[in-house]
Parts: sequence; structure tokens; C-alpha cells
Amino acid sequence: MNIIRSISSWNAGRIEKKINEMKDIGNCPDCKGNGFITTIASYYTPSFDLLYDCPGCNGTGQYSEWEMQQNPM
Repeated sequence: MNIIRSISSWNAGRIEKKINEMKDIGNCPDCKGNGFITTIASYYTPSFDLLYDCPGCNGTGQYSEWEMQQNPM
């Protein structure tokens, strides 16, 4: 049980570090500032129909928009 707790703690720290790094540069942590999310099929099919707007930042790629989506008022 202790190993599961330590892995969970490590993962939470890793996610928090990524969010802080993206906050410093002003990019959305979900799409890394691209504004879109790719699917696995988009790597095999040269079609742009498989690119979707990032739901975390509404396609803007900005950290401020992502933060507002995380904490709706």
C-alpha cells in the first residue's frame, strides 16, 4: 500500500511541476500552447480534420484561459 501512495505522490508532484512550468511561460498545460489536441489517428492520416480545439483553453493556448476553465465562478 505504501508503494501506491508514493507513486501517487510522485505523479501529483510531476503534474504540479508541469502546470507551474506552463504558467511561467503562459501556455495551456493541456495542449502546451498549441490551441489544439491531436488524436492518434492524426499521426497516420494527413488530414487536419482530426485536430480538435483544446477543451482546456477553448483553443486559445493561453494559461489564463485554462485557469479560468479550471476554476469557474
